[in-house]
Amino acid sequence: MLPQLSLSNHLTCYALVDKALPALLQDGDGAIHEVALGVAQNLGMKLLYHRAYAEAKRLLDLVVPYHVALPESLRARWECRLYLDACTGAADLDAAEEDWHRAAALDAPTDPSMVGRCMFWAGDVTDRRGVALARVAKGLVARAEGGDPCKDRKVVRPPAADEKARLVARAAALSGDALTTATPRIEQDLERARAEGTASGRGFQAEEYAARAQVREASGDLAGALADYEAARELSIAAGLSWQIDHHGEPIRRLRAQLAPAAPGSIPPGFDPPWFLDAARTADERERAAAAWFAQPWREFPATPQAAAGRPFAYVLLRDAVAHSAALWQVAETDGIDLGDRLAFAARALVVLDRWTERRDASRLESVLRDSHELAFFGTGCAVDKKPAQERRPLLDWLGQLVRADPLDEAAVLQGLDSVRWTSLAAEFAAKVGDYDPLRDLFDAVRRAGGDGEALALVLHAYLPLMRNDWSNFGKPRGAAAKWESLGRALASLDGRKLAPALIAWTRAQQAVPGYYGLPRLGSKWLWPLYYAWSEAHVPAFLAEVSKGCLDNGKSLSKTQKAARRECLDWFAART
Repeated sequence: MLPQLSLSNHLTCYALVDKALPALLQDGDGAIHEVALGVAQNLGMKLLYHRAYAEAKRLLDLVVPYHVALPESLRARWECRLYLDACTGAADLDAAEEDWHRAAALDAPTDPSMVGRCMFWAGDVTDRRGVALARVAKGLVARAEGGDPCKDRKVVRPPAADEKARLVARAAALSGDALTTATPRIEQDLERARAEGTASGRGFQAEEYAARAQVREASGDLAGALADYEAARELSIAAGLSWQIDHHGEPIRRLRAQLAPAAPGSIPPGFDPPWFLDAARTADERERAAAAWFAQPWREFPATPQAAAGRPFAYVLLRDAVAHSAALWQVAETDGIDLGDRLAFAARALVVLDRWTERRDASRLESVLRDSHELAFFGTGCAVDKKPAQERRPLLDWLGQLVRADPLDEAAVLQGLDSVRWTSLAAEFAAKVGDYDPLRDLFDAVRRAGGDGEALALVLHAYLPLMRNDWSNFGKPRGAAAKWESLGRALASLDGRKLAPALIAWTRAQQAVPGYYGLPRLGSKWLWPLYYAWSEAHVPAFLAEVSKGCLDNGKSLSKTQKAARRECLDWFAART
């Protein structure tokens, strides 16, 4: 049962054992008793890290009297009590400290302690206290805002105004204590990162700053929350893990937008389907956006680095430089090159990156030009530290130029990329441009066929669910796909004589783009829009090609795929 918890509702699992475990613990000191204790302690800790504090405490209450993993069990129950006492408005909010003090008598502050449910979240007892205080503070903010720290729990009602104020006040006190506890380790980690390049200690998890940021945001202190989220992101950068460079980036950008909102009626600079399909959009806004986006040469690779200004190529190069900065700084040190303060460089770079990160054209270009700094300087993705020093010197010189750049902007990033390096990027872009943004390819195809903003919205509405769902076993919209029909029917209001050729051309182009297993077979779902965007002059001939397997790239269909294909073509035949 316990190994399945990561894939199941934890509260449902708890309900199954709630009455059984206490009964089994009555079985004296035999094997059943011992197994029941182990299950209770294990499930109690899982529930704790899943923020199901009430249920976790009930299980921990069962195991503490038997001294099962006593120091850790006591600290876990202490965390549960902190949250539950704050929620109930207990008279003595410090009563839970008795469990902490009892555990402290059994070990030392520097002894190892599990900080979180992930095996890599290991620290010492002091780290555990700071993270637990932060965790409880965030849980109280979630409760104050009408939610619950446990994602499996359904919240019946949001708290009243006075209760919300009380919960936020308690969360503020706990988050302040968390930072007081964690500050020495945070300062140590930052200093170590500046001296050694990285710090993999507890501080980089940044729970304490993130908790206070949430408390400040809930209190209306947006500027203070922004400062705390920026501090939390700095700690993530200090860790030197490439996948952590934008931890806490989303709330940073959201708060900046709230503090300096965009002008009313402004259009996103790049293709933005959620904005375009928002019900609040007017026909005029959609048309202006469609005209602006269609005019952008997003599928063309700039002839020179200078021509790339205003497009996300500098963003991708700078992002990869920051993401891999820890490894690049180590290589530079090996080669006797002093690149300076990595954290200061990352902080300056993130100001530039934040302007692009949430743009679709930028985020999708990351996948097209993965490890772009290596592509530019070596022609392929590689292990930089395995290259000879003379071969990696140009990359490190370019990186040093970025560190010293004032200002650090797009021009500084693109400077130093000569024709050979730019050609390497161009070759990779040309090889993968088909994967860049299929939805935008569809947008352009419909616009090219004369579709206005409203027509584009109907088409995007119909195709987004097809892209998000497999539905590979369905020959026509049914079952889980049945609701799609309402989106498909909307296409019937458009001129099929113009729309159908555009959709067919887009489908052909997509079949020419290799996937993980090479060129794809045609899925029946890609034919569904043509049932409604019908054109007698175009669709029957295309369906005839499909029935002969001409769109399957020479691949045979499985039994299930053949059945779905037959179902789809029969569906079309019944239409006429």
